[in-house]
Amino acid sequence: MAGPLFFTRADAVGFKAISEMRTLTHNGETKTVEEWAKSLGMTRPALHNRLRLWSTERALTTPAPILRTLTLDGETKTVEEWARSLGIKRPTLIQRLREWSTERALTTPMRFLRTVTLHGETKTVEEWARSLGIKSGSLRERLRKWSTEDALTTPARYFRTVTLDGETKTVEEWARSLGIKSGSLRLRLRLWSTERALTTPKRILRTVTLDGETKTVEEWAQCLGITRQSLSRRLRLWSSMYDALTEPNNLKIRRRGSNALNLTSQLLAIEQAANAALKGRVDD
Repeated sequence: MAGPLFFTRADAVGFKAISEMRTLTHNGETKTVEEWAKSLGMTRPALHNRLRLWSTERALTTPAPILRTLTLDGETKTVEEWARSLGIKRPTLIQRLREWSTERALTTPMRFLRTVTLHGETKTVEEWARSLGIKSGSLRERLRKWSTEDALTTPARYFRTVTLDGETKTVEEWARSLGIKSGSLRLRLRLWSTERALTTPKRILRTVTLDGETKTVEEWAQCLGITRQSLSRRLRLWSSMYDALTEPNNLKIRRRGSNALNLTSQLLAIEQAANAALKGRVDD
């Protein structure tokens, strides 16, 4: 059975050269594919595609795509020329022509600048955004969700303030006083009561005591050579705290639930069963 075929880069270059050298004859005239493509005013891949889908005669006699022309106010241009004059891409203009009237498609400039009016003052979205010191995308998002007045009058950064026991600070100021990040405090304020969020210190270090020795979870984990998350998982799932705080990292066993057996007891049970079976054979 023949094995799979493998082609090198040199083979690919050779195949391309052979493809380019392919000749076609029509009405007694013989040319390469490349030459036929040039005479038709099209690219070689486009002609190859024609030859796959059309008859040879149709492929070699049909000229390059006819450029569509559009007329507005007595002025006639191709789609490409109209697109260039508007400063937009040809596919963008074609999309316009599908969805808009011809007049609107050919007269609307490259970018339709939306204007917003507040208190008699009219500006584009970009101009309002610059005056507020924010990005135009952020302002558009505001205009979708907020009232026009709030969107155009709220400064670049809205500092939320939180009051506790008569003391008012921004979220950032409360976070600094607690020694945590502002994002962490915002999460607290969503999940906890305001009092708990603003009075709970940065992190309460849990301590665990074994045989009279007290350490934090981090310290126990460092002694065992495992991560704090792994040790926290052990303490949550293993039935024995002693095992969780004494087993080294390289023991590949996990205990889950209160019915999990100690490894030593498992080995002892196996040894006892083996001894009993051996004794029974000796007695027989």
